[in-house]
Amino acid sequence: DISFIHVDPARVVFPPYNVKESSIGIFKTDIDRLPLLKYVYNGLKAASYGVYSFLKRMAVSMEAVETMLKDKKLNADDSYETVACRWLRQHEEEWTPWIPSATECVAGQGLVAKNGSYVLSLLNASGCQWCRPGWHSVSSGNTHVCKPC
Repeated sequence: DISFIHVDPARVVFPPYNVKESSIGIFKTDIDRLPLLKYVYNGLKAASYGVYSFLKRMAVSMEAVETMLKDKKLNADDSYETVACRWLRQHEEEWTPWIPSATECVAGQGLVAKNGSYVLSLLNASGCQWCRPGWHSVSSGNTHVCKPC
């Protein structure tokens, strides 16, 4: 909501949250922190590891949210999508680490060179492919490689 972004809101600091006092109706301490969360489908890791890996790494700071809200306030005719797109273009260094590497192979896959042949080293790898019949996937650091059975 952009209603009060122009007043440059700041966090008011209260004593740390006290669950005992709060449970009996005494509200003189901070609220329990509410993190910005992302929720996903329970089977997403198996269904689409790339999307799962991206969402796992994704972390939008409160500063980024405030920057976008201020942008929206200044550019009221722009859609939220336009504002978000502008932020993405201007802050590439913040979101590019969220993108999984092309050589992050999952179980059942292995590293391959540009010509499609299996390789055992990230130095020679350009991507991942599913292991062919007669081959099996073996964990190798943060990735997997295909080895003959």
